[in-house]
Amino acid sequence: MSAPDREWIDAWLEYAKGDLGAAQKLLEEDSLDPRHAALHIWQAIDKSIKAVLIAEGVDPPLTHDLEKLMDALPSSKWKGELRRTVNLQVLSSWAAGSRYPALIAPIAHNLVRSAFEGADSFVQEVARRITLCFKAREEASDSMIKVAARKSLITYSELVAEISSLDLEPHSEYLSHMLGEI
Repeated sequence: MSAPDREWIDAWLEYAKGDLGAAQKLLEEDSLDPRHAALHIWQAIDKSIKAVLIAEGVDPPLTHDLEKLMDALPSSKWKGELRRTVNLQVLSSWAAGSRYPALIAPIAHNLVRSAFEGADSFVQEVARRITLCFKAREEASDSMIKVAARKSLITYSELVAEISSLDLEPHSEYLSHMLGEI
């Protein structure tokens, strides 16, 4: 498994942030139907989850269903906390409903505003976590290079003690995944 491409991940996140910016502008204009902003909020979450998948070494599935995208994550370390930030089921229902007449009832402005705030937190948290994951990979790699130069060995417990950017357990699924990438 090769290490994920940081530039590609950052491109997905920039598009997500662009969608949030568009949603914010649409929400500021009271004469516009909030369903337009809802569509951009859904797209921002979709792109953010795909950035996480790529960071985890997974090719994003060809779906826009946010629950299915989140379920595709190999590591549970992302799932619980990110799911609490936004209601993926509601946002997924807005995907089609905001584009086609009569698929869903009109979406209230205050509901879309609340979803925007959750989505903004979601995208920021994804970007923060991805940065920490790359930092942890760098710390682990540097530590292993130093140990190899001494022609020595390092236990998983010692290795995770060298990683300050993430709180990892010595035999965690994520550590195994990260070491596979290094």
